[in-house]
Amino acid sequence: MTGRFAALADIHGNVWALEAVLEHAKRRGVTQCVNLGDVLYGPLRPQETFLRLQKERVLATVAGNEDRIIVEASVLELGQNRTLRFVLEDLGTEAVHWLRQLPITTVLDGDVLLCHGSPSNDTVYLLEDVTSGHAVVRTNSEVRRLFEKREATLDPARDAKLSFTTSIGYSPHGQTLPAWKAVFFNPRTDEAVIDQIVRSIDDLM
Repeated sequence: MTGRFAALADIHGNVWALEAVLEHAKRRGVTQCVNLGDVLYGPLRPQETFLRLQKERVLATVAGNEDRIIVEASVLELGQNRTLRFVLEDLGTEAVHWLRQLPITTVLDGDVLLCHGSPSNDTVYLLEDVTSGHAVVRTNSEVRRLFEKREATLDPARDAKLSFTTSIGYSPHGQTLPAWKAVFFNPRTDEAVIDQIVRSIDDLM
């Protein structure tokens, strides 16, 4: 496994926020990161953000839904969306080419699934359902179904296995939330070993 890393997400071309987060991570001894998408779309400094990220040790990057907005922009959308027009004018061809190459999901070191939104849809929140107009925390079974959608398309010879465990939940800001843990294993890991590790994790909780 790669070791400790910071998870970056939803930078949206805000190079100043990116600098602050990277500096904070380095003060904590973290010098490598992963990037979970929505990197450059926004009305601030998309090109500077791209150049700044090239200087970092980024282990992997996946595309977000608003990265797709950039690379899939139509003439009509450019005429209607001033922010999109600004972003494409600010970015160089290298940055746009980089966005086009980004995967929707990837598995880091055969252990950690990286995605934007949820594993099967980059516009669907993994932990909250917002279809009602309000954020409603998903149950464990709902979260699992989002992973199962992705599992249905996996190649078992290449993709990481996924095992779920349960826990008692936690209460940020006084609100009790259901908790779940997803553990990814190398596809060559024996099923008995996976079961033993899962039991050990549950014992710790």
